[in-house]
Amino acid sequence: MSKALIATFLVVILIVTACSSTKTVQSDPSKLSNTAILEYRMPSNSGYSYNYKSDSEQFMEIQGQSIAMSTKSLFGFRTVNKKMEGGLIKFDVVIDTAGMNANSMMESFNTDLNLKGKQFTMSIKPGGKVVSYGQASEITFAAGSTGDSDLASAFGGVLPSFSKKEVSPGEIWGISDTTETKSRTLQTTTITTGTSTFIGFVALNNRRCAQITNTIKGTRSMKMNSQGMDLVVNIPFTGTETIWFDSSEGVLVKYESNTKGDGQVEISSMGMTIPVSMIATSSLDLKK
Repeated sequence: MSKALIATFLVVILIVTACSSTKTVQSDPSKLSNTAILEYRMPSNSGYSYNYKSDSEQFMEIQGQSIAMSTKSLFGFRTVNKKMEGGLIKFDVVIDTAGMNANSMMESFNTDLNLKGKQFTMSIKPGGKVVSYGQASEITFAAGSTGDSDLASAFGGVLPSFSKKEVSPGEIWGISDTTETKSRTLQTTTITTGTSTFIGFVALNNRRCAQITNTIKGTRSMKMNSQGMDLVVNIPFTGTETIWFDSSEGVLVKYESNTKGDGQVEISSMGMTIPVSMIATSSLDLKK
């Protein structure tokens, strides 16, 4: 198998998975509400700093040859919040640190992505649904022999959203969502269904947080062009998510996700259908 063809498949399996506060609670516990309002507020002229980590393993079998790749990435970023406009919350995302580590049969690299100071504007609905990533698709970075990626792809799905506004402990409700991201290198559609459960309030990083657990399933479909070939990737997946949300301030404190899936890559020009499997974990933590 040619190195160019192997590199093409590494592009696929890399992209498949891409994607503490010091505040003290001062309220009298006897006066705290037993319900949680699941809406982001992000007051104007405020900001938060986060660390986002992802870790994935992908496997393919091509012409009798096994291809495995592990990828780790880290983005440290802060939000610079703006006023609410047209019912949307707008804020700048400023990158502080960004690095990637990848290991495959073709290469191993551990690199700083040289994105410090880069920024773009996100627009979200109060429930967290992303409406726009601004100019994020124009901010690209090199990912070894797998080619270039961009911040629109990297930040897709980083921020969890809520499908219900006000909930009580023990309450269970349904999830049904479709998200689309499009950049110069990739078009992705993710369809997700499942259930959410409000476990109750817990203390985390000196905050009173609503803890939400999600059980999800869905399909991620991707279209891209690599090495001059059009690729279509479809991966059904299942997973779990846990969210810690400070509902009194309207700020995300922590988010963890675990997913796995088995699907296929179609290359129409070569008449090939390649099975692919993946396991991925990610976390988003509020620093301050």
